[in-house]
Amino acid sequence: MILKNITLIGKVRTQPVIHVLAGNLDLKFSTIEGGKYSVLADAGTRVAISNSYLGDAERGGVMAKSALDVAVDNSLVERCGGSGVIAETCDEVRVLHSTFNDTTPHAIESTGNGLFEVVDTEFTAISHAQILDNYKPVKFDNEERPWYTRKHGNGEQ
Repeated sequence: MILKNITLIGKVRTQPVIHVLAGNLDLKFSTIEGGKYSVLADAGTRVAISNSYLGDAERGGVMAKSALDVAVDNSLVERCGGSGVIAETCDEVRVLHSTFNDTTPHAIESTGNGLFEVVDTEFTAISHAQILDNYKPVKFDNEERPWYTRKHGNGEQ
């Protein structure tokens, strides 16, 4: 499904604004506000969000559980009651050229053994992301780290 140039405002704080149950979501040039999550992606789905605004979500901007692919590019995620991007055991997560502002407790939270790409690394990184006003910018596998830190496959830093 392709959603382009739309504005959706979730009035119910217990439901996501967009819930991807199966298949693919390609969200471009759009504004998604409110809801429990701006976007909730279930197992086996693919989500690509580009040039969009996600804000004022009760629990987080993007929540992905066992998704195949999650990409956030050139987007603004702000004022979330939870982390900006929450990725639980996803195969591949990429956050590029994006800004995270006032997301609590983390800008990005990633758990599992999937590929999470940020700044020149094979496993964990946030490429060209600007992170503002976060208490703890990034969380990887229950470890607090500065956003520019790299985690290598063998546990070295």
